[in-house]
Amino acid sequence: MVKEVIDQQRMLDCTKTHTKPAVLFSEGGYAGNFFHSSADDFRKFLRSSFPLERSSGIELRDGGRKGPGLVIISRKRTQRFTNENEIAKMAKDLGCEVVMLEANSNITSFSRIVNSCDVMMGVHGAGLTNMVFLPEKAVFIQMIAIGHE
Repeated sequence: MVKEVIDQQRMLDCTKTHTKPAVLFSEGGYAGNFFHSSADDFRKFLRSSFPLERSSGIELRDGGRKGPGLVIISRKRTQRFTNENEIAKMAKDLGCEVVMLEANSNITSFSRIVNSCDVMMGVHGAGLTNMVFLPEKAVFIQMIAIGHE
């Protein structure tokens, strides 16, 4: 009888091999999310797992670039800016190089784009977890809607 139960519960053999390290993240039953719980060492571990070129953001007096790179995390349905285009135009007028970016499943490409910027801006939500890919001393702007559903 025990053997029959084991045979019925037998899991399939793994058929995929991954080259990136795996991480099991637990908060001991707390129902939060990674964005609220990321620690500095874990951020460094994630950053070292992807081929990111920049370790530090630019200084404003740095004459090597037109202006700071700004990535705006774009969403189409919930937790989105209703005036996204106006925000991007204003930032461009102030000298920023603006990238509008919607989260996708290609995290390597996504992480490189975020890492190429000096400022990240978005509406509160799990998509802002990608701030771990920003270079050191980058600016992070999180908008939180208060009093709205």
